[in-house]
Amino acid sequence: FAAPIASIAQAGDLAVAVGDGGSVSVWSGQGWTQQSSPTTVDLRSVWLAKDGTGWAGGDLGTVLRRHPTTGWGKAPSPTIETIVAVAGGPSGVWLLDHDHRFFRRDAGKWHEHAPPITKPVSKPIAPGVTVESARLGSLWQAPDGTLFCGGDSGQWFIGTLTGQTLKWQAMSDQLGHRIRGFTGVSAADVWLFGDRGTLAHFDGTDLKAFDTKTRQPLHAGRLLAGAAHFVGGQGVWLVVENGALQDHSPKLGLDLRGIVATEFGIAAAGHAIVALGPYLEMPYITEPKSGAGISNKIAWKTNGGNTPDLNWVMITGYYPWAEWEILARGDLNEVELPSFSALGAFNPLPPGGLNVHVRRILAPSLTIDRFNYKKLSLYDWTSYAYGHKQAVAGLGQGGSLP
Repeated sequence: FAAPIASIAQAGDLAVAVGDGGSVSVWSGQGWTQQSSPTTVDLRSVWLAKDGTGWAGGDLGTVLRRHPTTGWGKAPSPTIETIVAVAGGPSGVWLLDHDHRFFRRDAGKWHEHAPPITKPVSKPIAPGVTVESARLGSLWQAPDGTLFCGGDSGQWFIGTLTGQTLKWQAMSDQLGHRIRGFTGVSAADVWLFGDRGTLAHFDGTDLKAFDTKTRQPLHAGRLLAGAAHFVGGQGVWLVVENGALQDHSPKLGLDLRGIVATEFGIAAAGHAIVALGPYLEMPYITEPKSGAGISNKIAWKTNGGNTPDLNWVMITGYYPWAEWEILARGDLNEVELPSFSALGAFNPLPPGGLNVHVRRILAPSLTIDRFNYKKLSLYDWTSYAYGHKQAVAGLGQGGSLP
């Protein structure tokens, strides 16, 4: 692929992949061939009909339509927001945008329908900190026209169109993690898949979850050759056949985004990923408290993980340079501070607001007993984790003179 792909759709022998920069590729029988695209914005989702027509959506409300003979062209869009999902079937072609707006194509026009939940909003929970409400991001249409929609925190809904009215039913079985997609053969035989290996089957009444033993996201699923196939992050490939879950994951550095049935068998496609790590857990500073005075130590906690080669603890004032710092090795969770008050006029900490910085650093080539400051450049580190806390100039009473 010329660019990372986001979605793959197949109808008969025609398979199309869309992705970043408006990329559109088609399966040629031997491999993927890039086609001319009328847009350069990122495309997020694609759907194909059996007659060779198709629809794709992406950023800035971009909508593309495929004609069986002339190929892809731009089509009028009912929204300027990012289109996150496209689904087609008996009730028409549907679009879902980033603001939870649903549109259905009918008689050559887009018609808006009510969403199952309200528009996502950002709520302040602390000064300068906001949290977003749950978002919807996946959409699938069953052969009878029933809609399935999923989103963050395992929320999912079933939609039924009666005349021009779309009614939603909120499903009580919450899976806990983001639902990235659906696949199935009917409204009573549906698979749900998503983040942290989330995988479940809905039989029209009950939902059965599977323990996939992976924390990778599942991006795509298809029913082929009597089995259910699911692919995702870091080359995960799971197969459910006769109720039994099997792990067919190849050892690939790929993020798999779709599944294609070819004359040679079943194939999965994706793009290369960047391996980061080893990963260091974040240091969450517990002392001093936010806005409190600095006393006799700086302490932090982590969630275990790898041991850093170096801990770099720094106190700064208004300006970014260090007023006081210490470098220490090993799996530490605190450093003792000197008694700054005993230094009198030589106290290095300026009055007023201060900033406490803790960096946990992984740098295998660094020898702490013999190094220069160039080795403290992040360009020489394999990885690092950083914690920050705002404080004020309290006087250290429990420390000793440096």
